[in-house]
Amino acid sequence: MNVPEILLEAPEAGLEAPRLRARTSTVPYGLCASLAAAVTALCGYFALFGTFQFYDDEGYFLVSLASYRAGHALYDEVFTQYGPLYYQVHSFVFSLLGLPFTHAAARITVLVTWTCTSLLCGLAAFRLTRDALLGIAAQVLTFAVLAVLVDEPLHPGGLACLILAASAVLVTRSGQSSWTFPLLGVLAGSLLAIKVNVGAFAVLSLATVLLASVPRTRVFRFCLTGFCALLPVVSLVLMRDLLSESAVAHYALLVTLSFVPLSMEVLRSQPSTVLPVADLVRGLAAVAVVPVASFALALASGTTVRGFLDGVILAPMRLPTVFCVLMDVPSLPFLWAAASLALYVYCLLAHRGGPEAERGSELILAGARLTVSVVAVASFAGLLPLKPMYFALPFLWVFLRPGGPDEIPRLFLVFTAGLQSLHAFPVAGSQVAFATFLMVPLAALGFRDGIATFLESRRGLQLAGVRRAATAAFCALALLAGLYRDFPVRLRAYRETGRELGLAGTSGMRLPEWEATLYRWLVTNLKVHSDGFVTLPGLNSLYLWTEISPPTLLNATVWMSLLDVGAQNRVVAALESRRNACAVVQALTAPLWRPRVDPDSMPLVRYIFENFQPAGSAMGYDFLVRKDRNVVLQGCARIVDVGPPAEAATSSAAGPVLEIRPPPSTDGRFERVVIVDCLRSEAVLDLPVPGEGETPAGTDRTITVRLPPRPTPGGPAS
Repeated sequence: MNVPEILLEAPEAGLEAPRLRARTSTVPYGLCASLAAAVTALCGYFALFGTFQFYDDEGYFLVSLASYRAGHALYDEVFTQYGPLYYQVHSFVFSLLGLPFTHAAARITVLVTWTCTSLLCGLAAFRLTRDALLGIAAQVLTFAVLAVLVDEPLHPGGLACLILAASAVLVTRSGQSSWTFPLLGVLAGSLLAIKVNVGAFAVLSLATVLLASVPRTRVFRFCLTGFCALLPVVSLVLMRDLLSESAVAHYALLVTLSFVPLSMEVLRSQPSTVLPVADLVRGLAAVAVVPVASFALALASGTTVRGFLDGVILAPMRLPTVFCVLMDVPSLPFLWAAASLALYVYCLLAHRGGPEAERGSELILAGARLTVSVVAVASFAGLLPLKPMYFALPFLWVFLRPGGPDEIPRLFLVFTAGLQSLHAFPVAGSQVAFATFLMVPLAALGFRDGIATFLESRRGLQLAGVRRAATAAFCALALLAGLYRDFPVRLRAYRETGRELGLAGTSGMRLPEWEATLYRWLVTNLKVHSDGFVTLPGLNSLYLWTEISPPTLLNATVWMSLLDVGAQNRVVAALESRRNACAVVQALTAPLWRPRVDPDSMPLVRYIFENFQPAGSAMGYDFLVRKDRNVVLQGCARIVDVGPPAEAATSSAAGPVLEIRPPPSTDGRFERVVIVDCLRSEAVLDLPVPGEGETPAGTDRTITVRLPPRPTPGGPAS
């Protein structure tokens, strides 16, 4: 592996950006990156196919994608919170490959997207540092950071991350061509057509970079000043409706404080690489290409202008007031933000104090870059109890190196990473990883800068071995975080304790036994007892597994918050026409949506609880049927009491009777009944089944087992 050598020549004034001999071959890097991609993809396969999250966002994505490909119009018919390009791209790719929208196909698609995104981030880090080891470490660590895709396959954030990573690679290529910035504009516009907030942040960062890099005429300086004044208040404007919430106010304030030194540094420094004004015009004009084409295709597919405006712009603007998962920012990051501002002021003063003072400030900045990079990687590795965003965001400005050959790539990555940190609002779930993954190549760059600057300051010493040892230690930390994380645990669970889910479209999926049993139980009874059903919240994978169409195309995970009164009434009307409609209610997620929703605005919730009654329960899921129906669920058991404890103790019946109703597909002889605590994987009771003989599949039968005596009054609960 060819690692570039640093030219340890003493600068005449201050410390210049390290100059590298451009003799690093891309061939060994390409081989190592391919090997790392294969290893991470293998880890990702077992993680993806061994995981299914209870909140079932992927069911929402799959059902809405299938509805769109079936010819239904987005927004007017198919509910979605995302831009049309997400649906157009996936519909095209799945149709081209002949894939159905199933859980197995979705996981393969996500694995490709996930692996390519990490590969691109590693390539960007390699181009910035010219260090193959740092590039591989950044690739593997990015893969680990984006492991949240395991929990939400096909999340639009995954496609957005791929586009952002492609932008990072494009801007770091050696020597920008006349097509570089138009292509960056096209990619930013693509993000606008997938997730409007992510796209807006990308367009803002691109516009800032272009304005900062063109000649500073009076007009462009005025525009740049306006942009730099706007950036620190973007977070306050975005979160204005919820600033009364302390968590939101802290988040907004942290981002604002982080952008103050960034904006000041851009205004203060003069670009060494001056772009022609034509690049600015072409880059910003290209932003409109993809959104316009995507909008036109959506209109041609049946979407109305009103539906498009409501679905793409108005509904996302309402989201923070109806559903949000807030990120609680502790007080410590504000101390770091204050330290960052103090460091920036010190560097400004040192810049005016002569060569010696400037040299001292460069060494302090190198130490800051090194510290931020190491802490960020340790945080990504889970070795520190803090989010990388909290520490790295206030210090993003230290990664800027005005006057260097990589001035524009640094500027682009820093501003893109800073603005994308707002992606975690209003829902700070997987979006936190999507908001911070670009800090990984920046951490690699900061580490290289810090080490190189310190070595350059010790020009009389031969410290190449120290540099290699430090780089190896840093990369080992990143690789450990990337490959270890929880992938070995997931692999062991997949192979040793995972059970085939065995439902439609789940080929290769192996889940814990209790989980697989639960979903099979729900699917079996929905197939037997319902001609349509609704779930609370939206467990839309059940529609795919049962192959029963949903009542309407208005399907979402947290539909209680996202669907307005009119939309919920449409679902109620559809359920009214289904005599054997059922409902599945999951109580586990109620605390996430109930506090922010007015019960009077949820007619579908009221309809479920007023017209349905429980027929059975399992592991926090209630199976409900209409109140005028008497249903005996398959795969269930009930305890039939034989009387009071005192009476049971003197009778020949020593305990209550357990009646088990096996699923209709079960065939064969039942010899024993084992009652298992699935969460602990422990057997509670192991009892023989009285009687002999084969039990044909499909028959309506009940197995009866006598349980041990119940405890006497005052004893432990049974």
